[in-house]
Amino acid sequence: MRDEPCSTDAGNAGNSGSQRLDWRLMLPVFIIVSLDAASSSAILPMLPSSSGLSARRLLPA
Repeated sequence: MRDEPCSTDAGNAGNSGSQRLDWRLMLPVFIIVSLDAASSSAILPMLPSSSGLSARRLLPA
């Protein structure tokens, strides 16, 4: 017999349902992703689109 521990997917399948994510670890990730999405949604409407007004029309000649 080997002294090494044998890891199989079938042995870990029973433990995967009992493990839960720690909210203290996930909260900073949630905050960072939420702030990134909010900043993108606030800035994107102000950028000129290729089909609408272009920056050349807004600048004086």
